[in-house]
Parts: sequence; C-alpha cells; structure tokens
Amino acid sequence: MDKITFNKLDMQEQIDYINSKLNEGNTLTVTAKEIGIGRSTISDRFKKEGYIYDKKVNNYICNTEVIRVNNEELQNSYKGNNEH
Repeated sequence: MDKITFNKLDMQEQIDYINSKLNEGNTLTVTAKEIGIGRSTISDRFKKEGYIYDKKVNNYICNTEVIRVNNEELQNSYKGNNEH
C-alpha cells in the first residue's frame, strides 16, 4: 500500500491495516517504510484518535479500554479503603 491510498482510508481502516501487518510479523518501522510514511506519524495519528500500542498483544488498541479498566480498579481500591 502506498501513502496516498493509506491516507484515504478512514481511521479504523488504517488501524486495522497496521494491526494486520503487525500480526503478520512486520514491525511498525518496516510497515511505515513500505507505505512511505513516518513511523512517528502513524503513532501520533493513532494517539490523537485514542489508540495506543500495546506490547503484550503487539497491536494498537483503543486507549479508552485501558482507562476504563484502570478506573474500575481505582474505584474498587477506593471502595475497599472506605470499609475500614
């Protein structure tokens, strides 16, 4: 895929494309070079849309899922502290 085609994709399609390449064993650096776009451009673009790279799954995931889980853990911890 070239840069022009990649940039025409909507954001979810871009994320899906990058994640599929990561799942195939490609690195973000290699994939970015193949497209002709900067690695940091991809990361920054996804970050603005609320997606972060998760090393555990080797994919970009929605940051709101991480926030939701962390918030629930924080709420549960707070509830536990109030039971003294």
